[in-house]
This record gives sequence, structure tokens and C-alpha cells, in this order.
Amino acid sequence: MEGTFTKHVNNTGEVCGNDSELSLKAETFCHFTYMKSGKQLMVVDVQGVGFTLCDPEVATTDLLDPVEHAVLFCCGNLGLRAINQFKENHICNKYCDILKLEEFMPEPKDGNQE
Repeated sequence: MEGTFTKHVNNTGEVCGNDSELSLKAETFCHFTYMKSGKQLMVVDVQGVGFTLCDPEVATTDLLDPVEHAVLFCCGNLGLRAINQFKENHICNKYCDILKLEEFMPEPKDGNQE
């Protein structure tokens, strides 16, 4: 691919894009996939040149297939660690608002649900 390669969201869930419209849309896409899947998975590792994006990863809340006991979506699935990293760093933007995506609530640090 010709042009400047940009990573918007890493496979670890780290938000690494800038405040460009494309980066905002990439973050919203990750947020959308999590909500649309019923909070079961998130597409991360969003990267590419312009609007040509490539090589995404899927992070799942359950890392292993319950029947085959194999890692779901291959070894690039960093599971809840990636999902939680994204949730901690993502700031909802105008595209999240347009899609009416639920904002992420901070995870309790001490395990209490209060």
C-alpha cells in the first residue's frame, strides 16, 4: 500500500491514533463492534493507509472456545486485557454519539460494584 501507514488502535486495545476524522471513526468502529456483539468481542488493531484498513484482530471476553479449548480467533486475541485497555483509553466522540453508543463506565478498582 502506498502512502503513510497509520495505526489507530493497537491489538492491545491502546488508542494510538491522532484526533483525525479517520482515527475518531476507527475508535468508534471498535466501540461499535463491542456493543453490537453484546459485549462479547471487539475488533482492534485497526490500521492502514487512509481508508484502506488491514490486518485487524479480534479480542474476545472468553479467550478459549468452550468445546475445542483453543484460543478463539488465533493467538492475536489478547482477550479482556485488550478490551479493558480500549475501554480505559477511549473517549467517546461525535461518531459514538451519532450511533448512540453507550459510554464505558470505569471498572471498579477494588472489586466492589458500588
